[in-house]
Amino acid sequence: MIGRPSLGSDSMAERRRTFRVSERIRELIASEVLRMADPRFSLVTITSVVTSADLRHAKIYWMISGGKERIPQAKDAFEHAEGLFRRLLARELGTRFVPELRFYYDDTIDTVQTVEELLNRISAAKEESSDDADTELDAVADRAAEPKTPEVASEENEGGAIPSLKSNPHK
Repeated sequence: MIGRPSLGSDSMAERRRTFRVSERIRELIASEVLRMADPRFSLVTITSVVTSADLRHAKIYWMISGGKERIPQAKDAFEHAEGLFRRLLARELGTRFVPELRFYYDDTIDTVQTVEELLNRISAAKEESSDDADTELDAVADRAAEPKTPEVASEENEGGAIPSLKSNPHK
């Protein structure tokens, strides 16, 4: 059909627009959080925004410095300020619809720290078991390096002492 864009370019354009709108929402909410006098928003960072293709829903991800005990307070502050953020977006975005906002704590850094701790524990356990294995190998190597001399016992045979091996496999 003439004059109609292909499906591929149309969906690519939609993805670009969705990304641009998401970034604009992130910028607007982040700057508003900085301006707010609410102490629950201190040290809060807006990390990302994910919007639906129709731009009617937006997930705003945030993180906070200063300890995990501040997370519930900041979450409560976001829930109370949702209307203020939506009014800001209505005024600044210029879209047909103002997205419904949902705020989520971004636990990416917590997850990274947990994974790093696990990897460090695994590495320490490997080193410890490697040290134990090295000690065991050293002991085996020391035993292997000792000269092999058979233990000699005296047996009385026909009035004289005849040397023989203590453990004779042919007996």
